[in-house]
Amino acid sequence: DGGRKRLVAYVVGTAADLRSHVASRLPEYMVPSAFVVLESLPLNSNGKLDRGALPEPSWEPVAGEEHVEPRTETEQALAEIWADVLGIDRCGVADNFFHLGGDSIQSMLISSRANTLFDVSLSPRDVMTAQTVEALARLVEDHILGELERIARGTDR
Repeated sequence: DGGRKRLVAYVVGTAADLRSHVASRLPEYMVPSAFVVLESLPLNSNGKLDRGALPEPSWEPVAGEEHVEPRTETEQALAEIWADVLGIDRCGVADNFFHLGGDSIQSMLISSRANTLFDVSLSPRDVMTAQTVEALARLVEDHILGELERIARGTDR
């Protein structure tokens, strides 16, 4: 995964139940990006966890989270930025930033690229608060509409 560190949970049971349980008790950024369901944890000859035998996690959306294609040009552009920055093949408009492995550094990269592309002033916090391409696209469009209204009124920023 390009040497990036991500929090991964290896579980025996169902990932959906565990994600719900963890998400109800922890801030979103502390919920693991991936849940890997195993029949049992691999152990070495000493009976300890064999970390090298753990399978690589999949960075695909969690089961039950439907992939929703971008519907607007703004969503399309943001989904491409997210996929590139997060190192994933595709990003749906409802995919959660944190579930895809997003962190504060990546939120800075996304906000910077979005600001350049759309000539807006988004902060990394906006990316982490919006958490989806859909919500961030609405924020971008609100910024653009606000700017157009100021121009129409003839007022400065």
